Amino acid sequence: VEGGAGVFTGFIRQRLFDKLSIYIAPIIIGAGIEAVGDLGVRKISQAVRLQHTVYQVVNQQIRVQGYRNLEDTFRTLTGNVPCLQELSRISAASAR
Repeated sequence: VEGGAGVFTGFIRQRLFDKLSIYIAPIIIGAGIEAVGDLGVRKISQAVRLQHTVYQVVNQQIRVQGYRNLEDTFRTLTGNVPCLQELSRISAASAR
C-alpha cells in the first residue's frame, strides 16, 4: 500500500499489513509531515513489533523490512477462509 501518514497509520493501527518496509535515508529535513501518526500506543508493550526483520543497504538508504506477528496473520486467515479452517482441524487432529 502506498499513501500518506493517514493511510499508513490506519493500516498499522488495525494490523492490516503482513510485511512492512521502511527506508532510512541520510537526509535531515527537520519538522514536517510525519510518516506515521498516533497509533494509540501508551506502553512499550503495546508497540507494533516486526518479526523476521532484515536490514539491507539499498543505494544510500537502509531498508528495514519485517513482518507482523505471523501467528496472528495465520489465525486471522484461518478464521475467515473455510479451507484453512478445515486444514487447521486436520493438522490439530494429526498432532494428537
